Amino acid sequence: MPTIFEYFGIRLVFFSNEHFPIHIHAFYNEEFGMRIEFKIENSIITEITYRTQKGYKTFPPKQRRDLTKLISAHQYEIVNDWINFVVLNNRVERKIITQRIK
Repeated sequence: MPTIFEYFGIRLVFFSNEHFPIHIHAFYNEEFGMRIEFKIENSIITEITYRTQKGYKTFPPKQRRDLTKLISAHQYEIVNDWINFVVLNNRVERKIITQRIK
């Protein structure tokens, strides 16, 4: 389960048995979890859907805003990492962000 991003306590991860549609899992403090799905048409992300991960609580409002900013700022990098990991079976590097995204 590689972590691809860490951002003020939020971790974005892939599971080792990922599948389409393109999506990632976000966790905060091990009790909050979300699944983020990317809809892509003609190589453009047209929609991003956020759902509470089964068995986890929904993110608190501040962390949900941070998560949305993180996804928005790095959406194409996340999709590229997903393709590299799931489709091409390559390793992906963890990125730790230590400055707030505006």
